[in-house]
Amino acid sequence: MAKRAQAPAWKYRFEAPIEMIDYGRMVYWAVFLPPALAKLAAFDGGRPLRMRGVVGGPKGIEVALAWQRKGGRRYILVSQALARAIKVSAGSSVQVAFDLVSADHVVVPDELAEAMRQEPGWRALWRKLSPGEQRGAAHRVASARTAPVRADRAIAIFRALEDGQSPLPTRPPPGVGPRS
Repeated sequence: MAKRAQAPAWKYRFEAPIEMIDYGRMVYWAVFLPPALAKLAAFDGGRPLRMRGVVGGPKGIEVALAWQRKGGRRYILVSQALARAIKVSAGSSVQVAFDLVSADHVVVPDELAEAMRQEPGWRALWRKLSPGEQRGAAHRVASARTAPVRADRAIAIFRALEDGQSPLPTRPPPGVGPRS
């Protein structure tokens, strides 16, 4: 989980309820961008938008998320881990403060940065990944609960890249593997 947020001066701020979004067999929790903000030129158009900010008020959790689109409205997803960390559930009102960032923005966990410092060739491997692949690898590392596991995951990612493999574990196709 991300670090507790400091108090930078975020450009955009609002409070809104956590809503449930039903996508057929999947249900997600989300916070929708209020109409007053959605009307601003920065949020206009269909281009992807990424944000860096804090969810959960002044003592909330730092996040780096994408503004998704549904029915002409923009929203950010609220994961179960984030909801637990800020002690909210569907229907709860939550404060969001953020800045828009480049679509290529990636928050690199300390363990990945340290691995790249210790093995200079790994930085070149990292640069070859797309921003989406970098975000996936960063999430894989940051989602580990303990520092030793985060460090092990960072090393495993770079070893996979050295072997020409995907930096992320893949799931077997349906009907293949131990759950078959």
